[in-house]
Amino acid sequence: MIVEAMASLVRAYERLLSASAVAAGVMLVAIASMICADVVLRVVGVGKGIPGVIEFTEYSLYGITVLGAGWALRLGAHVAVEFVVDALPRTPRRLAGWLAGGIGLAASLTLVYAGTLATWRSFEGARLVFRTYIFSEWWLLAPLPFGALLLSIEFMRILAKGPETPESRQPPGPGGA
Repeated sequence: MIVEAMASLVRAYERLLSASAVAAGVMLVAIASMICADVVLRVVGVGKGIPGVIEFTEYSLYGITVLGAGWALRLGAHVAVEFVVDALPRTPRRLAGWLAGGIGLAASLTLVYAGTLATWRSFEGARLVFRTYIFSEWWLLAPLPFGALLLSIEFMRILAKGPETPESRQPPGPGGA
């Protein structure tokens, strides 16, 4: 019964991680579409383009980063300086993997805490963003603790199964997975 519950929880988490990655992908497509539409509107002389497209792009790049980070870590699609670590003997190489995972977990948990605190203070203070459009600041801050939590879970999974070694590393398959 407990095993079934844990398996169900893992599946729900994996769906959440995938949904977060899909949201990041949708934002990327939206950025490209809006910029193209903005350029076309300016070239053909229909108005001054799309209001707020620059701000939307800025906010979306942040959203893509925080929402896609856990998914990228899961796939091993993050930046890693493997040639240095791979040159180490087996034991120091595993220790370096544990150290990197521990530092990543500490950093992402710090982002969960700081992001939650900043989001709550912004919500509580009813702070607003005044740019092309006016909206609550906490809307921009909320993705950070969520994305950092997903990233923290991924670092915990890495530490639980042990750091990756060159021997255990699998080349990406179709679709990067």
